Amino acid sequence: MQDEILLRQWTAGHSQFSADLDRGIGKIRAWATGHPRSSQAIGSTYAATDRSPDRVAASAGATLLSGLAAVATTVTLFASVAILATPSSAHDSSLQPSTSITVGYELA
Repeated sequence: MQDEILLRQWTAGHSQFSADLDRGIGKIRAWATGHPRSSQAIGSTYAATDRSPDRVAASAGATLLSGLAAVATTVTLFASVAILATPSSAHDSSLQPSTSITVGYELA
């Protein structure tokens, strides 16, 4: 019940919250950089991109390497968590009492 009320309040006030947050970040940015944010659209900034075959290949290569790095990082983190989560046999044997009996004399 409380979740439903919270979600309704969030949905009702989300647009105002986002606008206030954007305005606040804009004021901080204007103060930090010394100039206000431009309110005009981006325009043709993306229209002048270089689409030569060399540039496309370089972009594809960078994307591939980024993906491989992400996979390697994920596998490393998964293996680390798996190693830390499984009990070690060295720790198990040190916790159990020894069952061997030592006799203090030798038979000749």
